[in-house]
Amino acid sequence: MLVVVDDFSQFSWVFFMQFKDEAFGFVRDLVLRLKNVSHKAMRAIRSDNGGEFRNPQFENFCCDLGLEHQFSSPYTPLQNSVVESKNCTLVEMAWMMFDEHRAPRRYWTEVVNTTCYIANWTFLRAFLGKTLYELWFGRQPSVNHLGPFGRRCFVLKKVGHMERFESRCLDGFFLGYASSSRAFRVWIMVQQDYPPHRIIGDLHQWVTRSSVNSLGFFSHSAFVASFEPRDVSHALSDPNWVNAMHEELENFERNHGENGMVVRNKVRLVAQGFCQKERIDYEETFAPVAQLEAIKIMLAFVASKGFKLQQMDVKSAFLNGYIEEEVYVREVPGFETAKFPDRVYKLRKALYGLKQAPRAWYARLKSFLLKSGFVMGSTRPYFVCHGGDTLIVQIYVDDIIFGGSSHALVSSFAEQMCSEFEMSLMGELQFFLGLQIKQGPEGTFVH
Repeated sequence: MLVVVDDFSQFSWVFFMQFKDEAFGFVRDLVLRLKNVSHKAMRAIRSDNGGEFRNPQFENFCCDLGLEHQFSSPYTPLQNSVVESKNCTLVEMAWMMFDEHRAPRRYWTEVVNTTCYIANWTFLRAFLGKTLYELWFGRQPSVNHLGPFGRRCFVLKKVGHMERFESRCLDGFFLGYASSSRAFRVWIMVQQDYPPHRIIGDLHQWVTRSSVNSLGFFSHSAFVASFEPRDVSHALSDPNWVNAMHEELENFERNHGENGMVVRNKVRLVAQGFCQKERIDYEETFAPVAQLEAIKIMLAFVASKGFKLQQMDVKSAFLNGYIEEEVYVREVPGFETAKFPDRVYKLRKALYGLKQAPRAWYARLKSFLLKSGFVMGSTRPYFVCHGGDTLIVQIYVDDIIFGGSSHALVSSFAEQMCSEFEMSLMGELQFFLGLQIKQGPEGTFVH
């Protein structure tokens, strides 16, 4: 990042470089442009002693324009304090905007551009009582167009034919202001359909768990749905989504599927939990989960004992819980039984969307572990199994991490869980609840 500041007004420009030798091109273009548009004469260029500034190109350019090129002393950034201070201000403003609005980090150049723009238009020069813009251009700036970074905005679609009730705008995230026009820079937050020539594999061939038995196939092929459905009727218009819904219904019916890892279209059968009424359809909904402090305590303990933590995931976890209340659901639109189209289902197990589903799943898992000889620890859900060896298990909804003093005990626990539930064994623990964990011979490191 290259920051250029006018010494008197402190009006700033910011440029982004992939390599440092690009600095001369940016400075040359800026100097020539300002020479044409500014009524003020440029006298000198001040920079540090970096090789991107101290070179024959810069020397010849300054000589041709009659500019003095001043350098600060090596390793003395205080002598170039105006630019250094401005650089820190822009970066700190960008950090604040990132943290406030959770903007994607890949847009850091847009955020820094916006901070520089806002600083030029709103910052006051000490003792002079004028903005940087006013000192540079000689007139007060208009701030009517300024808006809060990260606000939700809408961009009008410029397309030809549209359906009567099709949306006329795109959802956007406000990033900043254009540098050479009276326009705004907006991040469009919609999923665009990929053109067929950019899709690897057959778009019209749907893939199920039963059709693939190895990960190698998916390392060379990708399948992308042609659209994301707005509702059930929209999804029923596409055979790929219909196939995906059939697969989910089959999985719900038998509660376990064949071995497999990837499907192209992912759907889930969900109950409309917002229709439930307390003390009629559900009672208690609280389900305990591991706190971050408990996870850190476990990491410290296993590191001191030299255990290696493994990780597993429960597939369709909430479908494993048994519910005590009497709950009925209508048939899925488009999948009604021809013989009994007006009947409803009575649920025996939990369904995604039910308010008591997390609690029912936790009760099922807790009951299974206690029957298997585990003992609940004080920082529940935290289970310790004592025998000749020790096995520790920590649970966060459907994510389970575990480790023990014996490899045989760890393998036995994994087999025991796979025999009771449909599991995905993810191997050695690397990421959990936003923590990056590296386990090695020299110890356990958490980032």
